Amino acid sequence: MFALIHDLGDKFEQGAAEASINVTIEALVAYVDIHFDHEERLMRDSGYPAFEDHKRAHEALARRVAKLQEDWQRAPETFDVEAMMDFLSNWLSEHILKVDMKFAAYYKQQ
Repeated sequence: MFALIHDLGDKFEQGAAEASINVTIEALVAYVDIHFDHEERLMRDSGYPAFEDHKRAHEALARRVAKLQEDWQRAPETFDVEAMMDFLSNWLSEHILKVDMKFAAYYKQQ
């Protein structure tokens, strides 16, 4: 996920074509779904007690990423690239360092 975000930032910075940026955004949306499905399956199978809260956090990010994609497709010329990059980087860092680490500790004990 971080690689896709980095790639997206590079494309914006380098002034890549809209079609190229769109491909990376689509890949990010797809990866979010695949990654979260896998992680949620592990949580569910291991009986993780905070599963529902964690799943809600995933759903919120998936909705936000889909909205960013929609905003980009609707008006790429006025899209706030910096706000999107900041949001994605901060959310993922916070989520991984805090929320995912709690699950990782639980999963290791199982």
